[in-house]
Amino acid sequence: MTSFKDALSFDRAAKKTAARVGWVDCVKGLTIIMVVAHHAVLGLAAKGLAHSDVLRWDESLAAVRMPLFFLVAGLFAKRAIDGPLQKFLDGKVVHFAYFYFLWSLILFFARFGSNDVAEKKTRATEILAILWDPISTIWFMYGLMLAFLFVRLLRSLPPLAIVATALAIQTLALASPPVPGAMIINKFDHLLFYFVLGVYGSAWIRNQANSIKPATAAGLILSFIVVAVPATMTDTLRLPIVYTVISLLGVSAVIAVAAAGQDALIARGLSYVGKYSLPIYLSHFLPVAAIRIVLMHVGVHQAVILCAACVFGSVVLGIAADVITRRTPLSFLFQRPRWARLSAYQGSAAAKTGFA
Repeated sequence: MTSFKDALSFDRAAKKTAARVGWVDCVKGLTIIMVVAHHAVLGLAAKGLAHSDVLRWDESLAAVRMPLFFLVAGLFAKRAIDGPLQKFLDGKVVHFAYFYFLWSLILFFARFGSNDVAEKKTRATEILAILWDPISTIWFMYGLMLAFLFVRLLRSLPPLAIVATALAIQTLALASPPVPGAMIINKFDHLLFYFVLGVYGSAWIRNQANSIKPATAAGLILSFIVVAVPATMTDTLRLPIVYTVISLLGVSAVIAVAAAGQDALIARGLSYVGKYSLPIYLSHFLPVAAIRIVLMHVGVHQAVILCAACVFGSVVLGIAADVITRRTPLSFLFQRPRWARLSAYQGSAAAKTGFA
């Protein structure tokens, strides 16, 4: 099986191989834009600028955004999961733990330092909670690490049993109240199923995507709308069977569209953004807030303009931050340094800009 690194390589010498999975970065690019837009909408809602209908539809996309990220992360994960233990721990545990703790500290001190102007005050003791209750914009790193560990520990079981277990966990979580003060549990139990699907359905998903027809993609989009619209309007989105069906339709529709249109100019742009999904994800909290504050200060209060500016600015600044810092003392922000690797891998190259 092609490794995650090889599969997402855009080296000209491997152009033929890259073309077969070019839709993966396109999906990642679209998904990271959706994630940034979600946090931009939340910021507008806090200021009373987001219409209730916008919030409703933003909530409905929760069944697509992170399931997509988890599924795509699983597509090329099998080799790492079945590989040598030390390499697995370095690449899938230490790697995600490094960025999680680093950016949790950055986020915490940014919030703590803005207590004088913030509506919600941050207490110094809250830093301890990142062990079980991540800061809202950084939890994905924690969740992805747990997903890799979960499948690694159960990999000796039949794949169908692992998929069924993950689906049972999701169904139970959707049917139960959230666990108070434990965001990572409330997120992880909803999303593990999609990572497991990505791991064990990888070959089938990629084969289907590589042979997708535009008519099929259009049909999946229509099916998603037919199911998602009434579920959103009737507040039944969180019913276990409804959520699962909508998620699978939404994920399938996005992958189908990306695969069918991966040669289009906009898809190439999304693919470029997707290759920088990690720095965009890690850093977007700052420009989303800063751009909104600056524009509102100069008199811009139109929600559409504010949201578009926050998303565009956060994506561009996230890419620029990684490119600019890559060969500077600040490279540790987006590239895992050698000292943060297990001893056998300290001589390896810096980490990639994606969730590899």
